[in-house]
Amino acid sequence: MPGVADAVDAVAAALYWTSRSIEADVVGNTVSHRLVQLTQYWRQHPADPRSMEQTAADMGLSAVHLRRLWRQHFGCSPQAWRQRQRLLQAEDLLTTTNRSIAAIAADLGFDHPRNFAVVFRRAHGMAPAQWRRR
Repeated sequence: MPGVADAVDAVAAALYWTSRSIEADVVGNTVSHRLVQLTQYWRQHPADPRSMEQTAADMGLSAVHLRRLWRQHFGCSPQAWRQRQRLLQAEDLLTTTNRSIAAIAADLGFDHPRNFAVVFRRAHGMAPAQWRRR
C-alpha cells in the first residue's frame, strides 16, 4: 500500500527532524551556558595564560568553533572581549585603588606595564596615570 508507506515515511521523517531540532536546542543551550561560564571565569581570572586552543579543548570544542560561537553570541572575538574586560577592570582599579600601574598590569595579565600602557592609551586616549589623576 503506497499510501500507508508514504504516511509512515512522513511520520518517521518528522520524528527524526523534531528530535534533531530538540537535540540542537539542548546542545545550543549547553554551549550558551558554557560560554557564560567562560565569561565569568575570565572576569575572575583576567591573567589566565591559556591559549584559545587550550581553552577550547577544555570545553570540548575546537578553537575555530569556539571563536565562531563566541562571535555569534557576543558580536566580537574572544580576544577582543577579554581585552575589553581587562580594560574595564583596569579603569576600576585605577580609580578605586592606590595599587601601582605595574601591579595592575600584572594582575590583568599584561606581560609588561608598557604593553598595558599602550593598550590602555589606544582605548582611552590617555595613559593609565592620566586616567587615575583625572
